[in-house]
Amino acid sequence: MVRSEWQVVLAALAIFAALMGMAVSIHGMVYDDHRVALTGAASTGLGIALFVVMLNRFPDETRRHGP
Repeated sequence: MVRSEWQVVLAALAIFAALMGMAVSIHGMVYDDHRVALTGAASTGLGIALFVVMLNRFPDETRRHGP
């Protein structure tokens, strides 16, 4: 299972975006700001979705390169 370096970097950034979204969502709930809570939830969902996409195999990874 060989992954290209950029996929791993983007997956790590997506996780940090999801964590940031959770923090923003909690902040919005604590201070009763509905718009901020929804923005944080959307950011969390987007970060998780990008993480899953980046760690899935792309069509060019199914071929074996090299000897």
